[in-house]
Amino acid sequence: TGVLSGVEVSDVNTKVVETIDCAGAFIAIGHKPNVGFLRGQIELDEKGYIRCEGKTTMTSVPGVFACGDVMDSRYKQAITAAGSG
Repeated sequence: TGVLSGVEVSDVNTKVVETIDCAGAFIAIGHKPNVGFLRGQIELDEKGYIRCEGKTTMTSVPGVFACGDVMDSRYKQAITAAGSG
């Protein structure tokens, strides 16, 4: 009826299927930052994330700021964008 009550997971090695009861889910959006179009225009770190000055949102380009999953290689969640400002 449109309400999440659980998820079905399958072990890729054993093929065992299990249902886990839950009322919510977080869908990962990937582990590679989508910043390829900025390559050569802004400083990126060795993992491909936008490099910011310390714990700020300032980038290597004056007036350009970054937040969220394009500069956060630790949490990689969209919610970091809201918390970053």
